[in-house]
Amino acid sequence: MSDRRVKMIQSLYGENIEMSNEQRLANVIVSVAAADYINALLSGDPYKAKHEEQFFYTGWYKTLTDLDEEVLIEKCQKCANELRAQGKKHFKLPKRRSSDGYLDED
Repeated sequence: MSDRRVKMIQSLYGENIEMSNEQRLANVIVSVAAADYINALLSGDPYKAKHEEQFFYTGWYKTLTDLDEEVLIEKCQKCANELRAQGKKHFKLPKRRSSDGYLDED
């Protein structure tokens, strides 16, 4: 897994933040939406990218996070451009193990 990808996700939420299970779930939902948007950008299909981008302007997104949608969209676009420059065609969220051994996908 690229350190750049991990840092991109961490930069959205911070590295050592204590959070509730509900906030962890919200972060996973937003992270998956960001990954879907990055992959849509990498696909080269502007309709698909616009469709994925629309989520960030919904009330549900605003309920899930205080992260400004324009900031997240800009970071996703930057990530997609960097991956495209490296010849990558797919973005995958990093996975890590929590201290209790369970897979933690936040």
